This record gives sequence, structure tokens and C-alpha cells, in this order.
Amino acid sequence: TDMQTILIPVNFTKSNKIAVNYAIAFAKHQPTKIILLNAYHTIPFNWDSSDESLNRESVELAEKSQLKLEKLAKKIRKKSNAACEKLSIKGFAADVIIEQSTVIEPDLILIGTEILNAINFLVLGSLTNQVINKINGNILIIPETAPKKPFQKIAFVTIPYNDDSQELNYLMNLTNKFESQFHIIHLLPSETSERELNYDLKKHELDVNFSYPDHSFIFHSIVAEEPLELLGEYVVDNRIDTVIVLKRETEIINKLIAHHSTKRPTYHTNIPIFILKKEFNNHLNHLTKEEISNQ
Repeated sequence: TDMQTILIPVNFTKSNKIAVNYAIAFAKHQPTKIILLNAYHTIPFNWDSSDESLNRESVELAEKSQLKLEKLAKKIRKKSNAACEKLSIKGFAADVIIEQSTVIEPDLILIGTEILNAINFLVLGSLTNQVINKINGNILIIPETAPKKPFQKIAFVTIPYNDDSQELNYLMNLTNKFESQFHIIHLLPSETSERELNYDLKKHELDVNFSYPDHSFIFHSIVAEEPLELLGEYVVDNRIDTVIVLKRETEIINKLIAHHSTKRPTYHTNIPIFILKKEFNNHLNHLTKEEISNQ
């Protein structure tokens, strides 16, 4: 089995501990390398190198970063067989995360909402999606109040009529490992006709059930001009613990992350958001339907 690489940007807050626990859960099912990444900087960032006090402060920050990273790494090594690496890099969090995601090319990035709040421009409207697009890899955004165990009940939120077969293969492999309950939620505009509801969606449900006969799915459709509130009600009523969206669903991502980052009292302040955006080109993601069914 291929080794997966998980990158965890950390700022040593509560959500980091949850992200580490999620990474350990992933590592139980597949050989894993976990990379802990901390970005540190002084104010001002671009100082005169002759300023000894700022240079001393930078050295102290680097030392503290390394000590705290090692403490997290020890926890990972104690609770899993995952390989663990530590990266302490001087710079602003957004720049460092984007740069290292490109260098490392991780299979998954686990990022806490406290990190998002620290990256101010991440939450300013359309810039949210611009930064998400610059990060290379599937992204699991984890709030500080997230459930302790990941992927018990997942909801794959999709717009109908898109080809999501590769994503479904990936998710089926994931849900097999965690024995997840799998919900598929279709978001539809308010003008959707009865024919589309009664025929096209039923056809999609039949196709999915035919492709994965050994698995059960719970299908749900939301028809509304502003479906996010209804999505929230469904998530709460069914105790969903992870909402999964595709990178192309930019409007959904923007709204979900905006709620996370502003900490508005909405349903998903404690629900992780899994953004699938990496190309599905490795062995794990290219398992055939037959291979998945036989696992």
C-alpha cells in the first residue's frame, strides 16, 4: 500500500490537538508520514539584520517552535506507527502553508479554523477561494470543537449532473476504512422541475447503488434558492460529523468557510469541512469498484 503524507500546519492551539488526533486515526488504516509545520515571525517581519534585539527574538521564537513541535511529534509517535517530521519556518502562515504544500505535495492537509482566523485575508470574500486554490492537496478544515472521532457520519454535498465517479471511489475507500455512514446530498436550484427530481436524481441514485452494491447510501435532495440553511438543518438532524465538498463548488466553500472563520453561531461551527481538490492519480484513489467491494 502506498504511503500517504499528511501535512498539519500548527500554531499550538486546541484545534491542533484535534488535527493530530485525526491524523493518528488516518495512520491506523494506511502507512502514513505526518509533517508538522509551524510558521513563526517577529514584528516587523523584514527587519534590519543589524538589529540584535530582533535577531535574538527570532532565534528564541525558532527554539520555542522546535520544542513545541517535538512535544506534538512525541504524542504522534506514542499513539501510532506513523513517521513524523517537523518543519519550523520563518514567515507568515499563509505564505508558508501555500509554499510548503507545493513543495511537499501532501495527500491531505489538516488545518484548524484557528489557523484560518490567523490568516486574515483568508476570510475576506473571494480571497478565501483564491488561497484554498493555491494550497496543493485535499484539505480537511477542523474547528476547535470538532468531534473527537472523524468520519463516523459523512455527507458528500454535490451539484447534480457533474461526473463525480473518481471522487466517489476515493470516498468509498475512505468510508470503508472508518466504517462511515455515507450520505449523498444534492443541492438544487429552486427552479428544479418535478421531472428532474423524479427522474434524473432517481437515475443517479440507481447508478450509485448499482456501482457499489455492497454499500448502503442515504440520499437527500435540497431544492432552494439559498440551500445552506437547509443543509445545516439536515446536518444537525442527522448528526453528520464531516461535510465533504468538491473544489469546484466554490460558492459552497466560500459560505462554509466564512461561517467557520467569523465564528457565527451556525450549524457547522463544529463540523469539519473536507475539500476534495487534488487530482486522483495514485493507487489509493484509483481503486476499482470491484477492489473497493472486496476490501
